[in-house]
Amino acid sequence: MTEEQKQMIVRLRNVGLGYRKIAIVLELSRDKVRNYCKAIGLDGYAKKRLQAKEGKQMEEDCADSVCRYCGKSIEKQITGRRRIYCSEECRRAWSKNHLSLYKHECMFCGKKFESSSKTQKFCSHDCYIRDRFWRREDIHRPVAAGWGEGI
Repeated sequence: MTEEQKQMIVRLRNVGLGYRKIAIVLELSRDKVRNYCKAIGLDGYAKKRLQAKEGKQMEEDCADSVCRYCGKSIEKQITGRRRIYCSEECRRAWSKNHLSLYKHECMFCGKKFESSSKTQKFCSHDCYIRDRFWRREDIHRPVAAGWGEGI
């Protein structure tokens, strides 16, 4: 790694770029960039360091958001995915009230039906069983006159 690359890493890291983006710009491996940053004390989350430099407080970064179902405030996490619901109960209640229905056509009988599954193929379990285990000829087999009467 050249001195120019080292200076560029420091500049880009102070701007707030992550290891991978710096590695792509400088055509180095991510691990080389990360190891160099760790060695000179530029490791950790770049956004946090950038906000600390600009004088922003961490409380602004952890500002509250609102639950999609009940409206309670949710404390935002520093890392990870943004939370939408305050609890698992709120998530279940919201998804129960907002069902996604998909339109399908039964592969066996051709009847149109709605389902919450994207991939459902049959309108009923009966159609599934008939499609899987019966032959088409057996379904509509004409019964001969007098067949089975003497049994």
